[in-house]
Amino acid sequence: MSVETGTVEKVENGWAWVKAQRKSGCASCSGKDHCHSMGGSHMLIQAKNNAGAVPGDEVEVFISTAIKMKCMFSLYIVPVFGLMAGAFSAEGLSNWLGMNHSFGMVVFSVGGLVAAYIIVKVYADRLSNRGALSPAVNRVLRRHAPLTQSG
Repeated sequence: MSVETGTVEKVENGWAWVKAQRKSGCASCSGKDHCHSMGGSHMLIQAKNNAGAVPGDEVEVFISTAIKMKCMFSLYIVPVFGLMAGAFSAEGLSNWLGMNHSFGMVVFSVGGLVAAYIIVKVYADRLSNRGALSPAVNRVLRRHAPLTQSG
């Protein structure tokens, strides 16, 4: 499980915007769509506010390893399987359709790759709609002490 610590900047509609230090692994992170650069070494992470954090709280933001592995599998392995399925079926389908074998190999290999990307897109949309790809604030490390007015 990936864990980042940061400070809640704002809270809206069950989401917390957390300011955190940018790390070198950010470029390859599967959840980078939920982060926004603030310039320099900071980023703003949009995360589900499961802990009820308020602006100023220091929090931990979690990203599930299982979800990261599912995303990596779907992004890298499924397209390879699609390409291979298209290539292996090319000879039989080319004969059946009366196509040139070389042209059929290209058409069905690309077709398998495109079909795999469509499958990955549908799967990613389903995960996203369920909120499974979203980081979450699950723990408040230090509560922000509100300023008291004297007088």
